Amino acid sequence: MKVMKFGGSSLATATQFNQVAELLENQTISVCGVFSAPQGITNDLVKLVELINRQQDLTQQLDQISQTLLTISSDCAALRKGFDASKSQRQTSQLLEDLRTWAQGCLMIGHCPQVTAAQILSTGEKFSALLMASLLRTQQAVTVLDPKLFLVTEDHADEPVADTEQSKVLFKKHYPALANLAVMPGYYGINPDGQLCLLGRNGSDYSAAILSVCVAAESCEIWTDVDGVMTADPRIAP
Repeated sequence: MKVMKFGGSSLATATQFNQVAELLENQTISVCGVFSAPQGITNDLVKLVELINRQQDLTQQLDQISQTLLTISSDCAALRKGFDASKSQRQTSQLLEDLRTWAQGCLMIGHCPQVTAAQILSTGEKFSALLMASLLRTQQAVTVLDPKLFLVTEDHADEPVADTEQSKVLFKKHYPALANLAVMPGYYGINPDGQLCLLGRNGSDYSAAILSVCVAAESCEIWTDVDGVMTADPRIAP
């Protein structure tokens, strides 16, 4: 199996989602795609959390996020014969309903707890994986991997380190067999208490690397259409 991770700039529109789906379908071996949020969505979600913590109105920000995701989802219907548009819209609407519930709940208590912030900030990755699965299912069976079932971290730090040995054991328990195509949202896993947590800077790249260990992948590819690749920690190397 090969793992292929795609960043948000490769997932900004329905057309780009479809192009990524075609890349996955054209692989000659089994493949698992790992996905970031669509371009700009994580920044919008970060702003949403900031508005919650400043006790400001969330309506405009929530509406903007909803419009972006629903538009990408609905635009996919014209790109693939057999695309289940109604199911995709229901899945997207459920994600957005959960987002509104978490955000409004946090606004009522006056702040956004870390665990709830992780739920909010990972909404884009969840959307990307579900939409990609809907596109791919027009051609063949797809396994949707849930990081909450196996991607375990060792600590509660802001940028936690994965417990790869435990993650491998849990992966084999929950996914003894995979379809030739699998998809997974990047950016998050669970902490030692079983709570959802984010994986920090470049978290989706890290997700892909952890998954590669769990499936004993022959390669892990990081796909991007952004010029340049980070080769050092920018907090250390100019």
